[in-house]
Amino acid sequence: MSRGIQELEEKPLTRETVYRGSIIDVHRDVVMLPSGRQATRDVVEHGGAVAVVATDDQNRLLMVRQWRHPVQRALWEICAGGLEDDENPLDCAKRELAEETGFRAASWKLLGPFALAAGYSSEIMTFFHASGLRAGETNPDDDETLQVDFFDLKSVRALIVDGQVDIKTIAGFALARVNLDG
Repeated sequence: MSRGIQELEEKPLTRETVYRGSIIDVHRDVVMLPSGRQATRDVVEHGGAVAVVATDDQNRLLMVRQWRHPVQRALWEICAGGLEDDENPLDCAKRELAEETGFRAASWKLLGPFALAAGYSSEIMTFFHASGLRAGETNPDDDETLQVDFFDLKSVRALIVDGQVDIKTIAGFALARVNLDG
């Protein structure tokens, strides 16, 4: 039986900012637990992001590969990027798809906003499905080196099994109801 959130809610008492960065801030919060005890929570504050599951007319999935320094390897991923100040998520998705891949989409479908790592991060990622792709010029950020390619479902399945994608990519495929079993 579901109970009210009052039995779960942690009340913030103090916040110390321990780091301010270009895309994240890190805070150390002290909270009051429902039991009356205090606990410390480390929080990564992030302004939000988008992710785009882009498919072509042959139902191939468009992905980008880039080096991910924190995990020290290159991963294939769905197109994604951070929201700029007061940017609408759909506008951000369109911008990121064009910048990273050069493609524009005729059709856009909102798949929903979701917390990525709610145990330590405030980041909400809004997922979209893009179709009706047409090619154009890429314009990646100065600090991005990308490979762009299309994959059929069998190839995507192999990349997932081999651990060559990140979890947002797997989540995006699931949200778009891409049948990875062919």
